[in-house]
Amino acid sequence: MGGQFPIAAAHREVEALHAFFQSWFRGDASSEAFQRLEQALADGFVIVTPDARILERRAIIDGVCSQYATDPHAQLEIRRISPRTVRGPIAIVTYEEWQARQGGPMRGRLSTVVLQADTEGPNGLRWLHVHETWLPECAENP
Repeated sequence: MGGQFPIAAAHREVEALHAFFQSWFRGDASSEAFQRLEQALADGFVIVTPDARILERRAIIDGVCSQYATDPHAQLEIRRISPRTVRGPIAIVTYEEWQARQGGPMRGRLSTVVLQADTEGPNGLRWLHVHETWLPECAENP
């Protein structure tokens, strides 16, 4: 664990984790692929959802697990990934996550993630914390 933070890996990791979510929700991912989520989220991981709920690592893992193949048309797009602060092995990164679930329209959220360089995690990173805020529906154009 530790070392200098790999910025290029942050881009890959944000995109790869969300590609996993899309594949999982659609039912395209294998059960072995689920280990990726467990490896990515650090012990103590917390997410603050756009509706102000605070969910810990176990709740996220259980919630995602229960959503396997629940939405064969799920769409997730990641836009505007931008490193904001880098301090040694820690980085704060923002990105937009756009998703359409259950045939609904695309809805966006602005996400801020704290990532830590860790050779045990996918792409050499672990997710420590995420905070999401709804984007206005009119902001959909890239």
